[in-house]
Amino acid sequence: MRIANALGIFRHPRPAQGIVDYCLKRVGEWVTEIGGVDSLAGLERIVCAKLCLKFEFIESDADLDVIRAKYLAKNEPIIQNVLAQLDDETFGALFKRLHATERDRDKFVAVIDCRGEKSARRFFTKWHEVAHMLTLKDQQLELILNRSSKVKKPEEQLMDLIAGRVGFYPTISSAPSKQNWRRTSASRSDSSSASATTFARKRATSRRCMPV
Repeated sequence: MRIANALGIFRHPRPAQGIVDYCLKRVGEWVTEIGGVDSLAGLERIVCAKLCLKFEFIESDADLDVIRAKYLAKNEPIIQNVLAQLDDETFGALFKRLHATERDRDKFVAVIDCRGEKSARRFFTKWHEVAHMLTLKDQQLELILNRSSKVKKPEEQLMDLIAGRVGFYPTISSAPSKQNWRRTSASRSDSSSASATTFARKRATSRRCMPV
């Protein structure tokens, strides 16, 4: 399988499961790094921060013009092609910005079409695009990375599987609340200044984009 080869897990006896495990491990490391997450919204924030991924949601036709103008102003003409692909069969598209700077937090953009009946798949389409980001390597990057549509090729079916596992990350319900985590961190910092330094470094690291 192409993805398994790119990720270096081609010897796994069950390549698809190996890819899912790889994605869960990446997310798990990020979650552990900040002391846990207690909600899906929190999970989404840390994953998007690490991947430098920005979601753009299309709720109505008017949003098309807003998003088009936004990225044309950022000198990203590819947005024209991306939006043109959002036909009745397509739920979303993922692309890499060509003119993003090192300081930009939206080096990758996932456009999610939520108009009409597509709104029911908003959550799943969002995490489907995250799945693509989690399995990408530099050599695989293209201008338009992916289109999520009703027609499911084997690779897209795998992304759906990853989306279902990562989007409902298994340790959210048992993760410590941020309030308790901060209280614990503060307590530790009282007894050791090194703890506070470590905490600050973790917070800073959580804001950095990770290489895909």
